[in-house]
Amino acid sequence: MYSRSICRLSAEKHLSESRTLFDDVVEEFTSVSHILSKFEDWKTNFSSDYNDAYVGLCLPKLLSPLIKLSLLDWNPLLEVLLLL
Repeated sequence: MYSRSICRLSAEKHLSESRTLFDDVVEEFTSVSHILSKFEDWKTNFSSDYNDAYVGLCLPKLLSPLIKLSLLDWNPLLEVLLLL
């Protein structure tokens, strides 16, 4: 019982700290959709440069911090429990 409460407190602490992680980032670079729209514009308007920069290979590495951050508080079991 004691270890569960410690674990829960630790998780809550990490979640609250994670919410401030991108506080100093310009709003248009804080979501995957905004970032992808910038790259889509680049691909549309300057396709040769886009291809020469191998952007398609870099996108997973570039977006992974945002995706990991969004998954921190995801709990698939909670969604199932709410449906019951």
